[in-house]
Amino acid sequence: MQLELTKAELERLLEIAYLGEEVLNGHRPDGERSAVHDGVLDKIHELAEEEGLGYLVDRGEDGETKPSLALETRMEAGGWLADYDDCVFWDELALRLAERDLRAEIGTRAFDDLPAGERRERVDAIALEYDKEFDKRGVERLRLDRPHRARRGDALTERLKKLFKDSKGT
Repeated sequence: MQLELTKAELERLLEIAYLGEEVLNGHRPDGERSAVHDGVLDKIHELAEEEGLGYLVDRGEDGETKPSLALETRMEAGGWLADYDDCVFWDELALRLAERDLRAEIGTRAFDDLPAGERRERVDAIALEYDKEFDKRGVERLRLDRPHRARRGDALTERLKKLFKDSKGT
């Protein structure tokens, strides 16, 4: 298979590969990666080096390639991952709360027995209400039902009060 790209297109491919790699591996502990995908990513990095885009790729002492600080900085400045993370956060929050609410309303067994399409429609309808709330107020009105506890005195504050009280007395 032959893929012909201009230098500018290869640069965009590097950016897309960076974004894909972050989504694929960004949540994993350091050092854990998808080996199957790393092989392809290495090929893209090697091609970038050959085509004069080496400033976007770093090569470690072990020979492995990775995005350079220049590419990482460019991608962070673009805000694409931040936008993606924000969108996923709000969508997942609304969907998970909606599923929780529907389970509480009809019971877990009835929820599990709903046909997938009907379950999705009912969850989506509730999630839409959460979306409207989040658009208006963010998480401002989300609260846990917990007993209110009186705030304990801060030990450092109490020691400082004592210190100042003692120093005034001398």
